[in-house]
Amino acid sequence: MELLMVNLEGILNSLSQCSTGIETLETSLSELVEFIDNIILQELIVEEEVSKENAVKTLNQLLTFISSPSLNQVVVDALSFVLPKLVFRFLGVSKELFQIGERILDRLISTCSPRDMLTVICEVLYTHKGMCKEPASFTPLFAALSKVLISLQRRHFEHIKEALPAVLKVLQAVSSELDDETQDSYQDLIDRAIGIANSIQEVCQKLEGRQKTQIRALLGLYVLQLMALASSTLGNVKVPLMLQLSKFLPFCNLSYLGLGTGSDLEAIIVILGECDEYMSSFSLIKQGAFIAVVWGFISNEVAKAADQELGIVKDNLQNSQTTRWQAVGMLKHVLSSINLPWQLKEHVIDFLLCIMEGDIYQKSSNEHSDCSIYVSSLYSAMKAIEMVLIYAPNAVLRKKTFAALKMVLADIPSHQRFDILKASITTNNCPSMKQKVQENQKKK
Repeated sequence: MELLMVNLEGILNSLSQCSTGIETLETSLSELVEFIDNIILQELIVEEEVSKENAVKTLNQLLTFISSPSLNQVVVDALSFVLPKLVFRFLGVSKELFQIGERILDRLISTCSPRDMLTVICEVLYTHKGMCKEPASFTPLFAALSKVLISLQRRHFEHIKEALPAVLKVLQAVSSELDDETQDSYQDLIDRAIGIANSIQEVCQKLEGRQKTQIRALLGLYVLQLMALASSTLGNVKVPLMLQLSKFLPFCNLSYLGLGTGSDLEAIIVILGECDEYMSSFSLIKQGAFIAVVWGFISNEVAKAADQELGIVKDNLQNSQTTRWQAVGMLKHVLSSINLPWQLKEHVIDFLLCIMEGDIYQKSSNEHSDCSIYVSSLYSAMKAIEMVLIYAPNAVLRKKTFAALKMVLADIPSHQRFDILKASITTNNCPSMKQKVQENQKKK
C-alpha cells in the first residue's frame, strides 16, 4: 500500500510542475487515469478491506491535491475533465468513498468553469446511464449539476437544454432495474432531480424576455416528465413529492385545464420549436400532464400548491363538450400505460365520472355537434378504457370503468359513435368486451 501511495504522490508531483507544458500535462493525466483504473480493477476483483482502503486513500489524496491554494489553475482545469469520470466509478462502492467523491466534485465546481463542468457532468451521465444501475451513484452528479446551473453566466437556455436530456435518460435507465433495495435511493435521486428544477427556476427568475419564456417552457416539460417517472417507478407516490412538483406549475404558466386538454403542451412545443429527436427525452409529458390534474383531484393540498381551483376546472369540462373530448383524449395516456399503478388509474376513472356527471347532456346537446377531428383520439381513449375494464384487479373498478365507458360513448354524436363502436367491435379480441359494447349499442 505504501508503494502505491508513493506512486500516486509521484504522479501528482509531476502534475503540479507541468502547468506550462501541454505534452507533459497530458502524459501526467494519462498516468493518473491509468493509476486509478488499476485501483478500480483491484476493487472489482479483490473486494477486500485493503482494496477499499487503497481507494479511500487515493480519493483523499486527490482531494487534498486539488484543494491546495498553490496549485496552478491550468492543472485544476485539466483535472476537471477527467476526475468526475474517475470519481463516479467509486461512488457506489461505499458510503465513505461516496462522501469523498462528493467533496471532490464540489471542489471542482467551486474552482473551475461552470460551462466546462456542465459538459463533463453530462458526458459522465450519458456514458454511464446504461452501465450503472445503482441510483445512489448518480445523486452527487445531479447535486453538482444543480450548483453548476446556478453558476452559469450566459447562454442559460442552451446549457439547460443540453443538461435535461442527460438527467432524464439516467432516471429512465435506472428505473428499469429497480428492486426493493434500490427504491429508497431512487427516491433520493428524484429529490436531487427536483433540486435541478429549483436551480432552473432560480436562474429563470433573474432573466427577462425570450430566454426566460423558453426556460420556463423547458422547466414545465421537465417537471411533467418527473411526475410521470415518479408515478411509474415509485408505486404509490406520496403527497409531499407531488406537492414539490406541483409548485412549479404556476411558475411555468401551466393550468389544470390546459394540462387536462393538452393545450398547454401544444403551447410549450410552439415556444420551444424543438425537433422530434430532442422531444423524445420528454416522451412521458402527456402522462405527466394528466397525472398532475388527477393529483389535484386526489389532494386539495396539491391543487392549492398548483394554484388551481378544481371546481372551476370541473365546471369548464362539464359545460364544454369540445373541452371534454380533449380531456378524454388526454387521459388515455395514463390508462394505457403498463407501468402506472392501478390505484392511480382508478383515480383517473373517478375523475372521468366526475366530469361526466350532472346535466352535461342538457348543457351541451351532442346531436348537432361534430367531433370529426377528435374521432381518432376518442377511439384510442375508449380502447384504453376497455383495457382497464378487462384487466382491472377488482370488481369495483370494473363497475366504475364500465359506467365511465358508457358515459363517454353517450357524449359522442350518434353517427360518429356508431363508427367508433363498429371499429371497436371489429378490432376487439375479447368476447366479453364485444358482448358488453354490443349490448350497450342495442340499448341506444
